[in-house]
Amino acid sequence: MKRRTLSKAIALIIAVIMSAQLIPLLATGAYADPDGTGISVLKVNPYGGAEKSIDTIIWYATGGKFFLFLPADTDLGSAVVYFTADDAVTLDGADIVSGGSASGFTAGGHTLICGEQSYALTVCTSANIPAVYITTESGSLDYIHEDKNNKEPGSIRIHENGSVSINSALKQIKGRGNATWLYKKRPYNIKFDKKTSVLGMPKAKKWTLLANAYDLSLLHNASGWALAYAFGMPFTSEYRFIDLYANGEYLGNYIICESVEIGDDRVEIEDLEKANEKANPDLDIEELPQGGTG
Repeated sequence: MKRRTLSKAIALIIAVIMSAQLIPLLATGAYADPDGTGISVLKVNPYGGAEKSIDTIIWYATGGKFFLFLPADTDLGSAVVYFTADDAVTLDGADIVSGGSASGFTAGGHTLICGEQSYALTVCTSANIPAVYITTESGSLDYIHEDKNNKEPGSIRIHENGSVSINSALKQIKGRGNATWLYKKRPYNIKFDKKTSVLGMPKAKKWTLLANAYDLSLLHNASGWALAYAFGMPFTSEYRFIDLYANGEYLGNYIICESVEIGDDRVEIEDLEKANEKANPDLDIEELPQGGTG
């Protein structure tokens, strides 16, 4: 865990405040799948990828209104729209086709019409924050949400400043936290198969995704870390603000940070658990009865 300057930390916080003006902090509604006629689903790949690509984004519905939460590096010149509908579809009066250009999905309000159905669509575009896309093996977070100790493998792709910095398998994603796990916007832990540098932070297998669901300012954790950097406290976690997408759904603004664990570039102290295992190679320490001084 390297120390970083206070000025750099403040700059990151300012960037998040700017982006928060464009993107709601919590995406907790249901995704659109209306019965009957009209559009049953609409997706946009902001980079021109295939419909089933990890970075294709599903629209979002709440209170009869529809939203698209697009990442900072969306390229509308290359972006592609995909939808399932029972009639022709127009965007602000112009015909669009599934698999065709999404150049009309600019930030702001739009009207989608399919047959007799009309949809008020708001497109929100982030600013100055990397986008992290995760897919699970099952294509859903349901199993993980059943119990925070449930684990599932998957894939991860990270877009930063118009380029892909990570495109990798994930050994697992699981829940984390105690009280914070009870919020609809939940925190997670992820683990790579091998040590991986994430957004310029030192290589490690384990990383934490903090939801900040209780903190609409998004500043509590970041401010604490900024103070720790300023006072020169060792082993302070490095972090980055991100937009998190899982299985095509926008989950909101998150922090990805170093997990607290013993290791190089993390908490650099002697690992007594490993030392104990080395001193007792024929003993399964986890099978010993737990005790204490009372």
